Amino acid sequence: MCFAKRLREKLGLAARLNLDAIELAQKLGPVEVDFSWPDVWSVLDQVGFAYQAFAKKYKHKLEKKALGLPRRIGPPVQGSFTPRPPVKDRHASPVHIHLAPRKDGKQGWTVRIVAFPSAYLPNLETSREFLTEFLKDVESDLRRRAGLSPPRVQRPASSSPAAGSTSASTASLLSPGNTVKAMLLEEKTKKGGWKARHLDSRREGPIVNTKEVPGDKQPGEEVELIVASAGDSLSFRWPTEEEKQRAQKAQDKTKKGPGHQLKGGRR
Repeated sequence: MCFAKRLREKLGLAARLNLDAIELAQKLGPVEVDFSWPDVWSVLDQVGFAYQAFAKKYKHKLEKKALGLPRRIGPPVQGSFTPRPPVKDRHASPVHIHLAPRKDGKQGWTVRIVAFPSAYLPNLETSREFLTEFLKDVESDLRRRAGLSPPRVQRPASSSPAAGSTSASTASLLSPGNTVKAMLLEEKTKKGGWKARHLDSRREGPIVNTKEVPGDKQPGEEVELIVASAGDSLSFRWPTEEEKQRAQKAQDKTKKGPGHQLKGGRR
């Protein structure tokens, strides 16, 4: 019995059913999945991947707007979705996600997800059916991900860097030609190419020679990449033998410096 109902009964107030109201009695879930992974950011990544995988199931479909508004639907647009007035183009997400340390005393984190069907997205029955499917799919995906080995995460030496800052050691690692540890992302570029996240700085960027990435690679997998550029935007190259040689030559040139003169050169 929800708190509001108990309070109405205690005060002797008549209960007036309001199907449009969002209340605990209509809650779907919770879905609860335990991760034994020590790094909370890695767990958050997996939650995002699972959410994204479900959203891709409804790629180009207007029905995806049941996850909240505004929501961009790319062409070719399919299906139909008309939010119930007065809602037009804005509505809070009906999905709520929470992470907390596991209560069983074991290392790791518990992901909890609940959803509240909305009478406006586009109606209560459709919203409940869509969110029930969402919770079922995401729970299944998260349980699969929780069984994977956690990625090896290396943090910068500074324990609490200022927001938006990068430590000197991390900045030096992100020099073009350097080989760094990164994680393949489920999100792809507009052209369908691979993207990756640098483990230390958590900066993301595309893999410019994406066709060289082996076909058996999977999102969430930790790999070694070569930094292609590291200015305002970060990009990587897959380390083929040719790319490794090119990177080595660039590093050798940097080490020698502009004033270096080979023996036998101009005098």
